[in-house]
Amino acid sequence: MAANQDSSKNAADVEELAQQVEELRAELKGLGDLIAELSEGRSAGSGQRNAAAERAARALNACADGLSREAEKAVTRQPGVAIGIAAGLGCLVGLLLTRR
Repeated sequence: MAANQDSSKNAADVEELAQQVEELRAELKGLGDLIAELSEGRSAGSGQRNAAAERAARALNACADGLSREAEKAVTRQPGVAIGIAAGLGCLVGLLLTRR
């Protein structure tokens, strides 16, 4: 009975982590789009900057996609480790935020 509850809790935690990964991916994509928009709004003579910013945005989006897929694979293979890492990072962030 306890094993069944643990597995359902792990499944919920895995889904929550997957959702957070998707949110992060969307935020990174938005950041890449913002970089592209900012580069397009520059004055004349910024063709190279625009091209570089667009390449950076594409690279950022590709990186976010790759990280998202890798994170999902890792969470699926080892959900316990993923939960432990998330808890550790949460504690670290909490310590850093409360420190003055």
